[in-house]
Amino acid sequence: LCLAYALGHQWITSVAVGAETVEQVRENADLAALPPLSTSECDAVRAEIAPGSRALLDQNWPPL
Repeated sequence: LCLAYALGHQWITSVAVGAETVEQVRENADLAALPPLSTSECDAVRAEIAPGSRALLDQNWPPL
């Protein structure tokens, strides 16, 4: 969802993703090849998830 959301904005020209294994690189490449979200889908995401949401960040980063 995060990758498709980012790629769904015309003003975003590049997205950097991390990977620790070759398999993760392959998975990221497969995800990047999928269609990006439409404008209405991006709007729906924004309506459901507050910008800068701590819960969203916590789901994507392991605790230190």
